[in-house]
Amino acid sequence: MKDSKTIDRATFNFPNGPDTPRARIFYLLPKIHKDKETWPDRHMPPGRPIISDVNSESYRISKFVDSFLSPLTKNHPSYIKNTYDFINKVRGVEVLPSDFIITV
Repeated sequence: MKDSKTIDRATFNFPNGPDTPRARIFYLLPKIHKDKETWPDRHMPPGRPIISDVNSESYRISKFVDSFLSPLTKNHPSYIKNTYDFINKVRGVEVLPSDFIITV
């Protein structure tokens, strides 16, 4: 694609990560709003696991693919932009006792 000038040099080089990629970093975001009685340890709240991928070997190729997929996702009927968009979409929707609300 670079040879046929379909993409420029910067686009061609972008997916290449750094010569020495950074290892992914695992950490927890503490859920300090949770009741202390539910904490796994009295000094440690439960946490949401996070894996930082910045500058790892797959970071740039993921950003590259995402640049093509993001505009498409916004056209899907299930796309929710933010909290306000969600509230506007569910306002007036009747939720029955047999209904389930599921998030990912």
